[in-house]
Amino acid sequence: MDRNYWAFIPADVRYDDRLSPNAKLFYAEITALTNQEGFCWASNDYFANIYKVSPKTISRWITELKNASHIKVEYKYDDKRVSGRFIAVKGVDKNVHRGGQKCLGGVDKNVPVYNTSSTTNNKEEYIVPEKLKEAYRHILPLFPERYKPKDKKTHLIWVKELEKLDKNYGYSPRHVYVILSKAFKDPFWSKNLRSLRKLTQLNKEGIRFIDIFAETLAPDIDKYEFRSKD
Repeated sequence: MDRNYWAFIPADVRYDDRLSPNAKLFYAEITALTNQEGFCWASNDYFANIYKVSPKTISRWITELKNASHIKVEYKYDDKRVSGRFIAVKGVDKNVHRGGQKCLGGVDKNVPVYNTSSTTNNKEEYIVPEKLKEAYRHILPLFPERYKPKDKKTHLIWVKELEKLDKNYGYSPRHVYVILSKAFKDPFWSKNLRSLRKLTQLNKEGIRFIDIFAETLAPDIDKYEFRSKD
């Protein structure tokens, strides 16, 4: 994407002690992407790719700016589901950003299915790390019995999704546990969240569901203190 457009950071953002330096820089990126309608609808994956950080870090910066009232975040709902996100910069005339661009994160590739045999497409057998296995044992009971995997192959797919959330998107198993706990208390998602694979999938607007849940259900997730069982 051509990024030859300008950005700015107003004084009330530059000198706001509540914001981290990266959140201030991120504010500038939002202003650069704000389109003629006065909002930015880029996905967390898009921002994460630019800044070489995890989508979870992007969620944290958004929360910082939102809590400090520098941006307004609105969600588009489709039959009570979050189908899109719009970020508006507060106090800025939308006509200022005539050079802005609309953007969406890229569509994620299909999640690969791994067999439990010794090799899969010339790949060595996947051995589940013990800590990941232990985390999975705590997360699995959160799902209603009817949605739990019924065979070893599906269990392995779920475990690999849990590992993917940690390595690719910055959500540790403990973060996933908190997010799922809150999601299953939500009237809609308690009936419609049926698999760990849902968390790594993208909605129609290119936003990953784990990011939606983190921002809407657990915005203070980094404040949770976890006691190690090691």
